[in-house]
Amino acid sequence: MKKHVLFAAVAATLFAAPVHAIKINDHAMVANVANPANVGGGASNVYDTLRTASLASQFDAVGRLGDCTATWLGAEGDYAWVLTAARCVRNTNLVHNADHLVFTNKDGIALAGGAGSTSYIHANRINKPSSVREAGTDIALVRMKRLPASNTHAPVAPVLYDGAAEANVPVGFVSHGPVVGAGVGMTAAWPTTGERRAWGESVIGSATEQGHALTSRFAMGSATHWAGVSEGDAGSPWFQQRDGKWQIVGATSGGTMVQSNGVRVSKYARWINDLFPAARLASEAPVGLPSPAPAIEITETNGYVSYPQSSNLAFIGNGSPELIAPLDAINVSNETGVRHTVTAYLRNTQTGAKMPVVFRASRSNGCGEVAINNAFACGASVPRVSYDPALNPGLPAGTWVGTLHFKLVYWNDGSRGGQIWLDAAIKVAAPPTARVDFETGTNLSETFSSNVYFTVPTQAGAAGPTSGHYVKTTTGHSTITVQGRDAITGVAKTLKLRAQRDNGCADVAMNNATVCNGSPASHLRVWLDPSDNPGLQPSRYRARFNVQARGWFDRSYSQTFPVDVDVNLLP
Repeated sequence: MKKHVLFAAVAATLFAAPVHAIKINDHAMVANVANPANVGGGASNVYDTLRTASLASQFDAVGRLGDCTATWLGAEGDYAWVLTAARCVRNTNLVHNADHLVFTNKDGIALAGGAGSTSYIHANRINKPSSVREAGTDIALVRMKRLPASNTHAPVAPVLYDGAAEANVPVGFVSHGPVVGAGVGMTAAWPTTGERRAWGESVIGSATEQGHALTSRFAMGSATHWAGVSEGDAGSPWFQQRDGKWQIVGATSGGTMVQSNGVRVSKYARWINDLFPAARLASEAPVGLPSPAPAIEITETNGYVSYPQSSNLAFIGNGSPELIAPLDAINVSNETGVRHTVTAYLRNTQTGAKMPVVFRASRSNGCGEVAINNAFACGASVPRVSYDPALNPGLPAGTWVGTLHFKLVYWNDGSRGGQIWLDAAIKVAAPPTARVDFETGTNLSETFSSNVYFTVPTQAGAAGPTSGHYVKTTTGHSTITVQGRDAITGVAKTLKLRAQRDNGCADVAMNNATVCNGSPASHLRVWLDPSDNPGLQPSRYRARFNVQARGWFDRSYSQTFPVDVDVNLLP
């Protein structure tokens, strides 16, 4: 990951009090020509560098929310959605009035807020799971009424990382407030006008609180762990650079003199996406474009922080059936026929299914790329493992996780060795889905050839017509029952949907294959009618199920596609 160009030698972190303080260590002060013993002389130079970086375009979505920092996630009609910490809102209930909050951008311009705004916290905040504490539940979404300035000043929504490989990757914070340098107050360095905000950087450690929180360290004299957050900080986004793009992995919950604590966004990605389906998730590639190939990374959790820089080092399988890799090291310069891939069995986080996933595996030996088990050396040894979608054409959609466990073998010294664990988090994007939106009634309109009818194949959580018929009727509709979930509470809810097929003359039941006036196409529409769902409480309801398109005359024709249900009754 490349650092921002302004920070080749800068170091900073967030301090305890007051709110949103930036703490700059001695390494940073010296790097910016400021004497830690006399911060008044060079403090403004240090701060100006940090403030300028915080105003870079990739951080335009970061703004102020009262005494907190928040991130603009995008707009939905007359509303905007922002991400912040739970303690920045009234978090005694899952849903609360937020009329008192206003979101302002980096220029101090109010973009959203006031009457009609609502805050949402996750159920974990009220009933914390075992071993999950404050940081692991400190997340909130605020649905805010858009103000006129948002029509011209709305920032580009950032990408939210929903993977599992945050550890050992540099992380940056953007926040507002006074500055402390090398333990000495630098308030005089802040501007008299304009937004007070700054940027600092550290490195993510391991996930804590059953994976719901992230941590990073701060250390005086460190050129890498030079940023952190204070006890009073809240809501500031944690950025990492992935696939050349800045993505949000966490949000500040607070910290100590030596450690920063933040909520892990990936643990709440589904909740965010349920409440605001337009939120940009890293796993969701734009329609028509391939999914970015996620990196595979070594995590601090496994206790292996850096690679040995010794030559003649090869990486081989450990004999486990979970990893299919060469079990012996070689030492040859000509690699004709040598394996350049390894296969690991990964688990789907949603279904629990395990499947073999093929990775490209090589070793940089100082002169070029060789097989990962080839100890032939020109210089230092660095293993390189990457995921290539082209090698896995049949891998189903979802998140696939697992560990690649390699042994380290020194060709010229059999007494030395070791092992590394590479944690993999592979994202396979689902095919484009059709969406049922309660507010618009019917924006699912899939088009197929004539005589194609539709059924609901056998699946968990959904039921509807399972076979077709050919009956000339004037109108009609089918009923599909799906098990959805309340986006606010996460509780399951049964939803009844209506489905019709346009046969060229009229809307008939979805499984009626009749054709009228030689119509060349079949159109399927699915919607929710409130009269079929009495007592549906104000919330947002999400569900997903499959529909099958089948040919009446061409019995060999069959196509299955997913339907994403979005019933928006948010208060």
